[in-house]
Amino acid sequence: MSARARKIAVLLPEAYGGGTLRGAINLAVQIHDGAKKTGDNVVVEFGYVDGKATEKLEIFESLAARRIEFRPFKVKRYPRTSYYQTASAYVGGTEPDILVFDDGISNFDDADHRIFISDRLVGGDIAPTSPYSIVIFDFLQRYIPKLFDRGSDVDTAASWHTITGIMKQYVNASAIFVTTQQAAADAIGFGGVPRVKVCKLPLSFDPIETRASGEPREVAANDRGHMVWTTNITPHKNHQVILQGLEIFYDRSPTGPITYVTGVHTENLDPKSAIKAVADVPYVRQIRNQVAGSPTLRRNVIFKGDLSNAEYDEILSGAKLLLHGAIFDNGTFSVAEAAWRGVPSVSSRYAAMQEMSDEFRMPLQFFDSASAEDMATALENALNNRDELVRALPTRSELDQFSAKNQSGEIWCRIKSMIDPETATVVASGKQCRT
Repeated sequence: MSARARKIAVLLPEAYGGGTLRGAINLAVQIHDGAKKTGDNVVVEFGYVDGKATEKLEIFESLAARRIEFRPFKVKRYPRTSYYQTASAYVGGTEPDILVFDDGISNFDDADHRIFISDRLVGGDIAPTSPYSIVIFDFLQRYIPKLFDRGSDVDTAASWHTITGIMKQYVNASAIFVTTQQAAADAIGFGGVPRVKVCKLPLSFDPIETRASGEPREVAANDRGHMVWTTNITPHKNHQVILQGLEIFYDRSPTGPITYVTGVHTENLDPKSAIKAVADVPYVRQIRNQVAGSPTLRRNVIFKGDLSNAEYDEILSGAKLLLHGAIFDNGTFSVAEAAWRGVPSVSSRYAAMQEMSDEFRMPLQFFDSASAEDMATALENALNNRDELVRALPTRSELDQFSAKNQSGEIWCRIKSMIDPETATVVASGKQCRT
């Protein structure tokens, strides 16, 4: 790389919270740390769309500790003619707008390269101020198309026009980064991305640690205890089946551990709480009604909402199990965070979770995401064999191999090879940078 510091902007173009926000911050940290390890002169900055999840500055502590600049921005659309100050020919009819990432300072236009976390770039083309890449976690629309259906045919058509329109951004991207082999295959076979542009980044995670964190806590033998269900309020998280499975489980095991539900906006699933405007959609009301109509669920399921790091650390460290039940996504590192604390996990089985189980050598207890009965049985088996599952968990030393700090060199190597024109080596999907 040249002597001049190369500026890389990591941008999160939606007001995401939870794992997506943490993953974006981790990537910025890994680029920074990886570049330092290799002696590359790189400056990293982080941009995000403000939302509830970013109200507490503690989420940005790892950036601040490295003096990585971070600031909010708004995604603004400008007609192409006004952006360029002159009309330009565009094949295909109406010219798309230009998306500008307005931070009130530079709009990140001075970055040498921009890396967008997720492909949710809607309503126009990315401002052509510098090359860009996209990190795509999954292609939900391929596997759960009903997620994008709306109340009428017209609205459904508009929804699908939007979700397919974002794939136009892939065309001009320098690279498409993914974190699973499944997403790599989908980017090529479904997204139409040339294979040479697709690069799989190694799986990595950063366990949430607080000042109070220590060794895994013992679960009280004479207490019901609790398990943690991490989720959010989107339909692919499979709430209906999971709640049915919990109902079956508690009808069979009335003294089984209570369930704490955590995650962004999950307090809105509680029928005893007022629903917030951001979550006031038919699906959420359906789940609230499901809980309200079940005395079993009302007795045994407690909605905690989005917790601080310290709160989540406390509740997870004392849990008997972690429950994950999505139909499909890019996987959840909550199972690795649980293993770090000596807590086994019960999870729905799909490609990304199987890949994570194999890679991290975690004995996840799988169930069929379409079967409430299978989920209830998996919970029973996991609780009956909990001691054995705890012994089979990877150690902290083994998990630390996948930590953000230990993977930073490899991740920067792969990113650099795809975005740096001075780097001759192209890292194909799955190929190792390490020598």
